[in-house]
Amino acid sequence: MKYLLTLIFTTATCALFAQWTELTTGTTNHLNAVQFVNENIGFSIGDNGTFLKTADGGENWTVQSLSSAEQFKGMYFVNSGTGFICSNNHLYQTTDGGENFTEMTSMLMTASAPSEPMHQIRIFFNGDVGIITALWAPVTVVALKTDDGGASWSEFTVPVAGTGFGDVNYSIVNSSTVYAVKK
Repeated sequence: MKYLLTLIFTTATCALFAQWTELTTGTTNHLNAVQFVNENIGFSIGDNGTFLKTADGGENWTVQSLSSAEQFKGMYFVNSGTGFICSNNHLYQTTDGGENFTEMTSMLMTASAPSEPMHQIRIFFNGDVGIITALWAPVTVVALKTDDGGASWSEFTVPVAGTGFGDVNYSIVNSSTVYAVKK
């Protein structure tokens, strides 16, 4: 019986790996994130300002370069139209599925933000509930929260801040429960 279970597990594992298909994206730039909002529409971001969109499940990708100097690190699309992408020091929003982007970095310039340049922006979402955080050297953090998919934002206090801020991850359960962990 032990051998039969091992064989079934091995066969099932091999069958699972056989389902992976490599797709051609049309860019040689390093890609850092990918998200599909449904079985057809997906987005990807990467180095050298790369933004990609597919409307056919990844068979074909439209390549759009937003800024040759930016290394896009984070993104979240609330739906096929509204999404956010960020580099270490810029935040952008689209409301038309990536056809156009508006820089939103200024919304992170709250009264608690210092005058030094920020050097790290991170995005976390679960459905319509989202958090965007920004770090100024060395330990000032500004965090904004939305409950309506990014239509409005309010500042809140981050319980985990300081050096190593990039190692903080958030898990959003709902609009009143967010877990934070720092390495």
